[in-house]
Amino acid sequence: MPRRHFIWILITLAMASALLVVWHRPTPGPTPADGDFQDVQTAYDLIRDAHYEPPAADRLQRGAVRGMVETLDEFSTYVLPEQADLLADRVYGSERGLGLRLDFAARRDVQAVPVLGVLPRSPAAKAGLRPGDVLLAINDTPVTGLAQQRIEQLLDPPGDDAIALTVHRKRAETPVRTLAVSPASFRVQTCQGLYLDADGRWVFALMPKDIEPAGIEDACGPILYIRIREFCPQTLQQLQETLRARTPPPAGLALDLRGNPGGLLEDAIAAAELFLDSGDIVTVIGRNNGPRVHRAHDDTPYGQMRMVVLVDGETASAAELLAGSLAANARAIVIGTRTRGKGCVQSMIRLPGQLGQINLTTKEFRVVPDRPIQRHADSDAWGIDPHIRQPLTHAQATALHDLRRRGEILPPPPEESDPDDTDTADARLVDALKADPQLRRATELLGDPAEYARRIDIIAADVERARKLRQAAEAGREQDDD
Repeated sequence: MPRRHFIWILITLAMASALLVVWHRPTPGPTPADGDFQDVQTAYDLIRDAHYEPPAADRLQRGAVRGMVETLDEFSTYVLPEQADLLADRVYGSERGLGLRLDFAARRDVQAVPVLGVLPRSPAAKAGLRPGDVLLAINDTPVTGLAQQRIEQLLDPPGDDAIALTVHRKRAETPVRTLAVSPASFRVQTCQGLYLDADGRWVFALMPKDIEPAGIEDACGPILYIRIREFCPQTLQQLQETLRARTPPPAGLALDLRGNPGGLLEDAIAAAELFLDSGDIVTVIGRNNGPRVHRAHDDTPYGQMRMVVLVDGETASAAELLAGSLAANARAIVIGTRTRGKGCVQSMIRLPGQLGQINLTTKEFRVVPDRPIQRHADSDAWGIDPHIRQPLTHAQATALHDLRRRGEILPPPPEESDPDDTDTADARLVDALKADPQLRRATELLGDPAEYARRIDIIAADVERARKLRQAAEAGREQDDD
């Protein structure tokens, strides 16, 4: 894993496991003003003049901004200048680096490192690296004896200069070869399927011949699995293209939002509009203006398609908006565990000079008027609760993570595949369902129209009952005011 990716993981942890939140577009930073900060200026002068080593002014300034932001709320964060561009790339659907995935877990002792695979459209893919290659050296430095961290540093040097990777490839005319790979930004497909096929295309269909019980596909069309990894500007287009490519149109959809940290507000709303033909999607509450309600339109072609949504404790922000709006309108059955509880809208604000960026909470959103998604210390009501609670064990979560990691990399071309490889498309699908009881439960519901309809009717009755209770409570408050 390149060092940039390692830094990205650290940023994620520092931002309370929610790197991507519901963003507004970046806005220019405010102009510094004096006002009530004379005492802060005095403290700054004292620190600068009295510390036994003269401190760097930029470090003091950045520390002051970080301290102010961290006093506001759980999710507002400060981002250093050198990390701001990486964060912006991620928010807008790009990744920077080689796109190379190494299998350190399969490394024997301190020997060469197997290549697990490469990401589509990445520099590593364009350079011709393949799963099964074995990394021998980086810029003439043998990897034998090097620690993982040192290897990651060598794969992520400063600048954009090409990196020479020496690899060994089985069954090749020239087993040892050196490839030049230059770090670059490349687009990440945020709508993903079960795994990539030999042509580098995502497999979305849940095929009935590989699933027990049978009957997952009916005369109305196929059942699809789509995982939205995060909400970026291209997410809606990818989602629409995936759905439109099916003939006949899909009869059902397992929509996986597990581990989705959020993304752009407008993209989450647009995704909800694809599946809702009536009802309120979300209410956004600002500090200086009244609530703004986004409502569904009746022109969607997917308003009646059976849907199951998968969520977990890392489903956050924009993903909670989508899952919550579908649940609040009795449009889908939600399976998994309670979501993250991050119902806030944030703005990325670039600061003047070399101060970096702040990600500032500016609004809150709700999908149900009397239940916040935002987690508050004085309330047990937050997040999105699943209709069917089904947690994963640690072993299941680990297996699922491994399957996803392997599924997102390009398989070797057919001519370079191992003839003894048992990792066929059918086997990969069966393995995915065995490792993922939440997805298996979703396929069972989607493949049983009668049971699905029965559960949706129960959800709709609960939604209607809650609506009437809210109306009665509101009417009682109005009478008290009179």
